[in-house]
Amino acid sequence: MNDKDIDAWIENENLTQEEIANLLNKLCRLGTQSELAVTEKVAIFLRSKSQLGHVSRDEVANYLHMSSRTLSRKLKKEHSGFHKLLDEERKRRCLHYLRCNKVCGQELAELLGLSDISHFYKSFKQWTGYSFSEAKSILAKNNQNYGMIFHVQNCSVG
Repeated sequence: MNDKDIDAWIENENLTQEEIANLLNKLCRLGTQSELAVTEKVAIFLRSKSQLGHVSRDEVANYLHMSSRTLSRKLKKEHSGFHKLLDEERKRRCLHYLRCNKVCGQELAELLGLSDISHFYKSFKQWTGYSFSEAKSILAKNNQNYGMIFHVQNCSVG
């Protein structure tokens, strides 16, 4: 099931925000208790969080019943890292938010838990190869959504 399928299912079911949060928590518990790689467990945990601004490596480690150092070691062994996974989740959400509705850069920065608007603009450029203003201009000309226009490096979006 990809992001579009999940979004359609949630919309059709008319779930409340509380029901969606409970469902995400249950899915997160199931995913992080399985035999998946630690990288996958961290990705599942991050996807289940409504806000990314205050998620820390310590919080994830505690949730997975290990120390922060052990989490870092295991992620490194899998050629990953906490900040890399957090950035990938931010990229995924950024494109999702842009696909769903056109929001301004400041709103996106807040939704993604980035420290300020300049950090968001720099990250957006790294993710897409375009500045945010270039992206908005291209969209205005083409009347299309972001996910269809921009090639995003190392980020799969459903």
